[in-house]
Amino acid sequence: MILNRNRMAKCILLLLLAVLLAGAAWYFVREPARPADDAVLVRYEEAGWNER
Repeated sequence: MILNRNRMAKCILLLLLAVLLAGAAWYFVREPARPADDAVLVRYEEAGWNER
């Protein structure tokens, strides 16, 4: 019983770690596009083009 619970806890921890790593990878893949968009938006606002 103790061994089974220990294995279950280890499985849950590994699952959480996998989800965390997948989330971090998705964040780092998706994030670098945002500062460029923000810079473009700032340039549009400075130029007075507030169509977006």
